[in-house]
Amino acid sequence: MAPWQVGLVVMMTVGVAVIIFGVLWDRERNRQRAGELRRAPDRAIPGYAGPDPAYVSGPAPRDGSLELGPERRDALERDLRGVPTREAGLASPRFVTDPPSRRAVLDHPLVAVCAEPVATMRELLPVLTHAAQDERALVVVAPGYAAEVLATLVANHEHRVMRIIAVIAAGDALTELAVGCGATPLSRADLQSGWAPAEALGTATTWVSSTDSTWVCISRP
Repeated sequence: MAPWQVGLVVMMTVGVAVIIFGVLWDRERNRQRAGELRRAPDRAIPGYAGPDPAYVSGPAPRDGSLELGPERRDALERDLRGVPTREAGLASPRFVTDPPSRRAVLDHPLVAVCAEPVATMRELLPVLTHAAQDERALVVVAPGYAAEVLATLVANHEHRVMRIIAVIAAGDALTELAVGCGATPLSRADLQSGWAPAEALGTATTWVSSTDSTWVCISRP
């Protein structure tokens, strides 16, 4: 083979190798970029030195009544007349605390608003921690709940391990509740990464929910 032919073969071989390397390198770079877009945001997670929030995972009998007295129930009815009604209801009728009115009533709760359905209890651990630290009742608002999550929350409510209720809301109703109580809607990526700072939670003077409606009472200065 003539020298020029040998040189041509060598140049073609090197060229093909460079092209193959470039394709593989570009493919790996695109894969890494795609992974970065799917990964949860890198956010600092405040440390917590206290005990882990306790919750039960099975059915349990009620441990004490949360039913309102007649005077408090009448006063609440008067207060609710001037409060907008939101199309958001209890995720289960078993969250009802006041059977005569068929409503759940919580005073001074923290409010966690989840932008997406809650798939696992692990996602709620950050907000459960805040409620346990502050010894506050907790309202969780989300478009939906996995069956095992709802069962665990109901068990905690009925056993009085925590004062907690789960509310289903979506679309405008979810946004209005978040704005009304000053909560920042938390994405699934936020919750899975453990990012749920105290300032992202809302508050209410009194939270009232039935199986199809919700009222949020806020004291104004």
